[in-house]
Amino acid sequence: RSTLEARRQSLENAVRQHDQECSWVPADDVSRVEMCRSRSNQLQGEVQSFFIALDDFDQAVKLAVASAKLIRIVDAAKSGITPYVYTLFDEIETLLGPIFARRFEKGIEIVGDAQTNLYMQRLLQRLAMHWARPGFRYTVKIVKCDEVNAHARLGHIYVYSGLVEAVNEAEFAAVLAHEISHVEARHSLETILRVVVQDLITGVLPGELSMLLVQGMEREEVQLSHEKEFEADRLAQEKLNRARDGLSAGLVTFFEKGRRRLLRKADASGRCPPVSPSPHPSWEER
Repeated sequence: RSTLEARRQSLENAVRQHDQECSWVPADDVSRVEMCRSRSNQLQGEVQSFFIALDDFDQAVKLAVASAKLIRIVDAAKSGITPYVYTLFDEIETLLGPIFARRFEKGIEIVGDAQTNLYMQRLLQRLAMHWARPGFRYTVKIVKCDEVNAHARLGHIYVYSGLVEAVNEAEFAAVLAHEISHVEARHSLETILRVVVQDLITGVLPGELSMLLVQGMEREEVQLSHEKEFEADRLAQEKLNRARDGLSAGLVTFFEKGRRRLLRKADASGRCPPVSPSPHPSWEER
């Protein structure tokens, strides 16, 4: 707003100065008349551009408000204020989950024999009684990749083989609980909503305005990403505490390994998924 206001004042001053300078130019002074006419056309173009920018700005404000409302819907669903929205989002995640999984699994290698898969399902069941969304179905798969990483996409949890080899059972359960907590808190869905809004912005607004608004959303997403990680950590620890069975210390020892640089990335083998890194808090903070 301040940029547009300054531009408006600048244009008003330029038009006023032009009128003062050209109002007394004799009609027979051809060169001066032509110069004034050229300057007048230029100012008209700048004024038109200003009103286009003003209209674009109004659209940007409306889109920003729309994005805020979408996020408020998610927050409302989390707090249980609107149970029907809760149900709607469950249906959306159930619908989109397999689609995202198929796209993600193209070109990567899923590993794990029947015994390993049975073990992971049993570990999930040990945590299942403490889920906030007991009717929601989760799947866990191991990706052949030496990186120490794991992530969840709408109920589909992927753990990298490098992480499996670097942790004990309690730590592995802690990682699962952390990723499940991301799903329970609908963090992936929030991110999808933001991507949808960003696509709307870049599709509707001209380059400079859309870039500024998207950059603002991306800066906000960095802060939100940290908050999501802390929330998933807290929810995971609550699950582990209730599960007992020697699992409660897993998250702490996992973070301690990270802090002591015992979870360094190995030379990557396997076809690691091309996942965009999301900003995480430091090991010390967590």
